[in-house]
Amino acid sequence: MHTQMRAFFLIGGISMLVFGTQGLVLLLESGEHWWTNAENPLTLEDASDRVEVHAGGRPLQQQLADGALLLKAEGERRPLGAGDVGIRLNNWSEIRAAKLPWAMLDGVLFGVGAALLGVGLAQWLRHRRAG
Repeated sequence: MHTQMRAFFLIGGISMLVFGTQGLVLLLESGEHWWTNAENPLTLEDASDRVEVHAGGRPLQQQLADGALLLKAEGERRPLGAGDVGIRLNNWSEIRAAKLPWAMLDGVLFGVGAALLGVGLAQWLRHRRAG
């Protein structure tokens, strides 16, 4: 009986420690480092499936194609081109969604560990009262 109690305590405690810690790491991870590369930003064309930028009520891509926007740099003005615009996206929402099944599995295994620990504790209390 003591061996079975110890097994429940040990497996339950270790499971709660491992999967609880793993779950906390997944939940508390910061989304600040999931931005696309600053040195190589996406073009408007590459990001068109995720973002649409409007200026003056019209899409930015259309205004760039029409030459409607000017860039003032170092005292001179020139038409703003598509190559002058770079987009950085934060991919944290996709990363978080991909981690959700693992977080759920961690939660289930943490619950199993808590149940095993509870069974071990109940057996220990019953054995202590009986003896």
